[in-house]
Amino acid sequence: MSLKVGDAARIPHSTFTGTIAEQRFDPKEGTREVLFVWTDADGVEQHRWFAEDQLEVITTGA
Repeated sequence: MSLKVGDAARIPHSTFTGTIAEQRFDPKEGTREVLFVWTDADGVEQHRWFAEDQLEVITTGA
């Protein structure tokens, strides 16, 4: 599933959930990267670039 800016996402096999804030293309690798933003256990906002396939979208039940 493709990630889009504004999507809720998570790091698989962890408790980290957050939002996709930006996207970019890595021309050297030929891959898309997304900027994942989350709040840590101390309440501090964190952010890090991930390869798109390292995260998964959080879907809401319909």
